[in-house]
Amino acid sequence: MAQMKFTACGCGNQVSHDSKRCPKCGGKVAHPTSTFVKVLAAFCGFLILIIVIASFSTKPDTNYGPPSASASAVDPEMDMRLAVDDFERTIKAKLKDPDSYQRIRAGGAKDGSAVCVEFRSKNGFGGYGNPAKAVLLKKTNTYYRSEDSDSTTFHKAWMHCK
Repeated sequence: MAQMKFTACGCGNQVSHDSKRCPKCGGKVAHPTSTFVKVLAAFCGFLILIIVIASFSTKPDTNYGPPSASASAVDPEMDMRLAVDDFERTIKAKLKDPDSYQRIRAGGAKDGSAVCVEFRSKNGFGGYGNPAKAVLLKKTNTYYRSEDSDSTTFHKAWMHCK
């Protein structure tokens, strides 16, 4: 079988397929890139482009308020469940270990002015600490957590939950 020959760097000398350098001038042998490698590189580039575009097009959910005015007009109980779910996502985002979140109880003020959650989660040492409480006052969109707030401010906010 005939051995394939390639042209070396600039001297024009023909070298064998296995050679990495030209024996005449010492230049690198330019081996042609296979079609498979070109297609694979194009596919990888396209995939990276899609990932970059997708990462810039999604915004994190930072709205703690009620989902919408139309939902509360139709079903206030559904509105409260959606508000609790949104608030729990906010709480989990602030935890060291979001997967350790365990709801003890959740609900809201009878007039719909506050969302209240009591929960447990792992502390910095990996153990579960005492239950924590958090309240979201919907009117001012203010979030209070029992361990982050001074006791007077938190207890005033928590009074909405009773």
